[in-house]
Order: sequence, then structure tokens, then C-alpha cells
Amino acid sequence: FYLVITTNGCRSNAGSTRVRVRAVPAAPNVNPNITVCTGQSIVLNTNTSAAQYFWTGSNGFNSTLMSPSVVNATAVDSGMYYLYVIDANGCRSRDTSLRVSVSPVPAAPVASSNSPVCDGQTINLFASAGIAGTTYQWTFANNGSNVGSGQTFTRPSASPAMGGYYYVVPTLNGCVGAASNQVLVNVNQIPASNAFAGIDLALC
Repeated sequence: FYLVITTNGCRSNAGSTRVRVRAVPAAPNVNPNITVCTGQSIVLNTNTSAAQYFWTGSNGFNSTLMSPSVVNATAVDSGMYYLYVIDANGCRSRDTSLRVSVSPVPAAPVASSNSPVCDGQTINLFASAGIAGTTYQWTFANNGSNVGSGQTFTRPSASPAMGGYYYVVPTLNGCVGAASNQVLVNVNQIPASNAFAGIDLALC
């Protein structure tokens, strides 16, 4: 660009300036949408090289780190997060966004049963209800084996070897809660011989 100043018909020599139009940097790459459990860390990340980084997000979050974290996440940290960068020429990119979801960790359920039962009967195990969508995994504590799933779980054809302690662990959206109390199930053997009620009698 050139500039000429004219005063009273007198014209100055031309002055010039060079204007360089630089390209706007591309929107940065970010990790896909994130789902974490309450208490875990939200780790934000980009592999885009830039001079400066500007993150903003839920609950007043902001950071100028390339890969910042939100520690001990809670429900208020759920929502949209945004990143823009500034390159070495001072040019600002467009924003890139991702969604962060913080799922609750289910509370430890209360376990109960229909104990005691007799040999051959059915063991019924019960877990108290949690948040809708919670799944339940039952473990036989005596040997640590997983025996089944469901808020109510049955073990038919009980034997004395099935007697012992059971507990249940809840899971919701991949978030594992604390184990329940251990509930004792007693399986009683049926006597091997018929009960003796006495000799046969003839009565008048």
C-alpha cells in the first residue's frame, strides 16, 4: 500500500507499507467425547501444535495448558468444553468442542436372602434398588467366584456347598460402586432317614 500527502497543491513522496495476510490456523484436534465416573479425572487433550492454548468449559473451567485435567470430577463438570489456539503469528483459530459426561457411582446396595433353606431348595438373593439402569453382580465370598447377576438372583437345587457368604457389586454406565454387605446363607441338610414316630399301634 502507498500513501501520498498533498497540501496546497504540493505532493509528498509516496510512502509505502507492506500488509501480509496470514492464514487462520485450522481448528485444533481434540479427543472424542469423554465419559468418566464421579471422582475420576477429566483429561483434555489436543495433538495440535500451537503457540498458545485456551480451554474453557463447564463450572467455570479454563486453562492455557495443552492437555489440562479436571481432578475429582462431579456432575457439575459435565457439559461442553471448547478449545481454540493461537499460532506463532498471533492468529486465532476457530473453536473446537467436545462433550464431557460425569456419571454417578452407584451407592453400595443392601444384600439379603431367604436363608435358611433346605438341601435341594432355591437360594434367593436380593439387592436393594439403586439408580435406574444399575446392574448387579453377585459373588460367592467363600471362594471369590462370580455366581450370577441381577437385582434378584436365584440359585436352584441348593446344596450345603452353596452355603456361605454372598455379596453384590453395582455398576452404572461403566462406573463400579462399592460392594454390599456380606449376607450369610445357610443350607441345611435333609436327614438321611425317615423320622421314627414309634411302632404301629392298633386302637379301638
